[in-house]
Amino acid sequence: MHASLTVAQVVQESEAIFQSEPAGVRDARHDAMLKESSVGLNEARVSLMLYSVTKGLVKIVDEDILLPFTRYRSTYAFNRQHADREAHREMEQEYKALQEGIEKLRIEAVRVLDEMERPI
Repeated sequence: MHASLTVAQVVQESEAIFQSEPAGVRDARHDAMLKESSVGLNEARVSLMLYSVTKGLVKIVDEDILLPFTRYRSTYAFNRQHADREAHREMEQEYKALQEGIEKLRIEAVRVLDEMERPI
């Protein structure tokens, strides 16, 4: 979820017409935010691997969250160096895929918790 919120903030700040900071400063801050979020994603993966009941969630994190997040981060870096419409479109697609992955994870996590008979 943190990665999704970070990407949402990067998207919103990058597309804002009025910028309160120089582009270089903003880009460096965004890079740091995205890097920090990738550490959190890896920590979440390790935590999910510890319990057999949550191992299925690791697949969702890997395929539906980590992949679009990594592709977004790469496309974001490429777009800063070579801004074009196609890269921007790719960023939008990866952001949408990330949001869908987060929702898929949420639904599956609720199902797993229900099976464990533990309240959220």
